[in-house]
Amino acid sequence: MRLASGQARQRADDLAERKKRRLRELAMEEDLANQPPTVVAAALVIPQGLINRLTGNQARVPDQRVIDETDRVAIAAVLEEERKLGRVPYEQAHNNPGFDILSEDPATGTAYFIEVKGHRPDTDEIKVRAAQVRKALMHPDKFRLAVVAVPNNPNSEQAVVSYHVQPFAGVKLHFAQTYVPLSVAALREHAVKPQ
Repeated sequence: MRLASGQARQRADDLAERKKRRLRELAMEEDLANQPPTVVAAALVIPQGLINRLTGNQARVPDQRVIDETDRVAIAAVLEEERKLGRVPYEQAHNNPGFDILSEDPATGTAYFIEVKGHRPDTDEIKVRAAQVRKALMHPDKFRLAVVAVPNNPNSEQAVVSYHVQPFAGVKLHFAQTYVPLSVAALREHAVKPQ
């Protein structure tokens, strides 16, 4: 394939121009000189765990035996309250998503879904899983949140059971939300007797 003389001349001129440009870039790169970096800001990162250890504010590691005992006492207290109301309660499997006790009213045939949250006196907040909140929203008239104040010595003091009817009315869960935190003090103010 042969090029016309005009095309060959144009191509030669383009290549000569590209060569000149590239030689200029290389010459400018030769003139570059590295400068020491200029520090404009600095940060000192200290892990919160180190601060806690140095100040003696170690996070409490929950004792699984106390957690299990609190849950056991709370469930037993709610089962007893349900029987006093004339209902027939059935404890659900520990991994049941949505509620801990299914309680049937033989007079009306109504089945109530009861989520039990036991806590010790020094507890500020309890967490209700999103699955439990969804269950409450699907069955607003049949769902009960039972909050049980379990004393530090359950053998000598009684647990105090309070109920919350429609505890999540108006709550809208974010799709990525895994639980809803609830203040124990605020729950105490709005509690009702078992019903």
